[in-house]
Amino acid sequence: MVIVAKARLFSQREKSYLWAITAAILQASKDHNTAVIVEDDPLCTWLVPRSVIGIRQLERALRHLLANNVTPSELGMCSDISQLSPLAAFFYTALFRTARVVLKPFYASNPTWMKIAHDKDARLHPPLETLLNIFQQEVRSMIAAISCDPFDTSDIDSEAHVAVASSDALPIQDSSVDLILSSPPYCTRIDYAVATMSELAVLGYELQGSFQKLRRKLIGTSTVPTSLPEPLPSWGRTCNTFLEKLMHHKSKASKSYYYKNHIQYFDAICRSLAELYRILNSNGGCILVVQDSYYKDIHNDLPQIFMAFN
Repeated sequence: MVIVAKARLFSQREKSYLWAITAAILQASKDHNTAVIVEDDPLCTWLVPRSVIGIRQLERALRHLLANNVTPSELGMCSDISQLSPLAAFFYTALFRTARVVLKPFYASNPTWMKIAHDKDARLHPPLETLLNIFQQEVRSMIAAISCDPFDTSDIDSEAHVAVASSDALPIQDSSVDLILSSPPYCTRIDYAVATMSELAVLGYELQGSFQKLRRKLIGTSTVPTSLPEPLPSWGRTCNTFLEKLMHHKSKASKSYYYKNHIQYFDAICRSLAELYRILNSNGGCILVVQDSYYKDIHNDLPQIFMAFN
């Protein structure tokens, strides 16, 4: 998400040379042909090794030209990803979009879920030329979007800093922020890691390693740890009443999986809100987009719960 956000910082006045860079990336991808087949590449989950090589040739070319040849693992799991330039982020986003187009058959009817090719024969095998054509089409689409972007700030004297950090441990001084605007994960068990699985695979996240580690750390994850905190009175009456009703609901796994999943969510949200309170100055404002939901027939009044946290 940081890479995509940095790509949005690219302005209209800088787009004139994008096609020249695109041509250089495409040519370098064709010139740097390698016969090395890496079966443990995370993209091999859905593609045959030869097709994975095609995507890696594209990535290697843009890294060499725009990202100081940083390795995928360093880029994907480096906390200082903010050093990536908006130009490099633009082309990485085009590569993300390319992977998503190629892997479309594996996306389920639920747009936030992606299937796995459990049988190697079910993997896709697009040739390099197809991959390059898709990449070029995605760049063309993104360039066109720059021209009609209502949020383009190229004529405004301003500076944006985009970085990644945990919301419960922000590298920001106390009482130093004037405004917080955010849309935290809703309590709807949307698995944001799985929803961006193809992009994370492009960045080198191993599906049974670093990907699972990241997935378990996200607020709202559908996974649950072995040990959980107890509900706190400071979570408020609305939250604790909801949890009590959920635990005693007659539906299967209410007392086990679903109770643990919700406890985990509220604990993470509470810690994050405490951190937001720490960095916000006394005259600052905090705007959070929050949506309620239901567990079976039990209303989860998330806006009210957020306001009651203390």
